[in-house]
Amino acid sequence: MAAIRASKTAKRQARKAIKLTDQKQKAPPLISIPPLVPRNAAQRHYLHSLNNFAQVFGIGPAGTGKTYVAVHWAVQQVLDKKADKIIITRPMVSSDKSESLGYLPGNLAEKFGPWALPIMDVIERLIGKVKAADWLKTGAIEFAPFQMVRGRTFHEGAIVLLDEAQNCSIEQLKLFVTRLGDCRCIVSGDPQQADIKNSGLPALMKMVSKHGIPASICHFGNEDVVRSKLCAAWVKAFDNKSAQTPKNDTILVDTPAFYDPYPVHDQRYVLAAE
Repeated sequence: MAAIRASKTAKRQARKAIKLTDQKQKAPPLISIPPLVPRNAAQRHYLHSLNNFAQVFGIGPAGTGKTYVAVHWAVQQVLDKKADKIIITRPMVSSDKSESLGYLPGNLAEKFGPWALPIMDVIERLIGKVKAADWLKTGAIEFAPFQMVRGRTFHEGAIVLLDEAQNCSIEQLKLFVTRLGDCRCIVSGDPQQADIKNSGLPALMKMVSKHGIPASICHFGNEDVVRSKLCAAWVKAFDNKSAQTPKNDTILVDTPAFYDPYPVHDQRYVLAAE
């Protein structure tokens, strides 16, 4: 009898071992993405701010990597379990009011999806379309149009990406910043590309300085365009020569959590940026 019981026990252990092996084989492989390497001094300052500030502004012309760096950083935070989700929002303003797609059919993801393409394109390049779609289903990526954020709180564990902020009115930006809980927030935009008459972005940045808001404002110039040489040439061609790009400007708060080794008055950084 003892031999029979021992045999049955051995068979159960063998079946359990096979089941565990099958589960391991079916487990999805771990995702790894290329490390984020800054391509110039402006991106280095931007990346440093993302790592050290709860709220960061990326301001500058097209092609400087404002969106790419922010999205790459956010995806890595989710993969490293340092964040639970990426919340994507932006004003639904087209670049030319004479060209309208009308009302888009479908559910929220289908309606807002076309507006989120610049960010979703980066996410899909990093983790693949299948995984990106899975993150949408499980809530690791969430769309949050302005029409649906009133009354919400963006809680700890969320990274909120506001893209094309130059197309927000000051009322919309007030609505947005007063939704922020203990989350991380990244605002990107270019006041020179505003498609509305009264962009609220310049006023919001002035409020950061005036009221000592714990945020970092990272400015990019024409010399920081990295998309392509052709893009850089066109950005310079369209640039108003009388306008000067402001220097990188970080609002510091009296706490070690907001220590910045590249303060505005640091001549080493100014020379590197120039």
